[in-house]
Amino acid sequence: MEPMASWGNDVLALDRALEGLARIQPRQALMVESRFFGGFDIPETAALLEVSEATVLRDWRAAKAWLAHELRQAEG
Repeated sequence: MEPMASWGNDVLALDRALEGLARIQPRQALMVESRFFGGFDIPETAALLEVSEATVLRDWRAAKAWLAHELRQAEG
């Protein structure tokens, strides 16, 4: 597969995984979008979501693990 085609497939898989996360954990999905795509740091994300920084860190770890699992499943 060509590098650009592979990159495009990766982006689509990530988008599908984020949509799945949004269905079950909307706050975590918004947090991932804010951090990853918006470039927000921990304090900015906490302020946006009106939660503590500890909650953002906990959600960040959980969301990354969930997304990694979903992306591995998409590869198989």
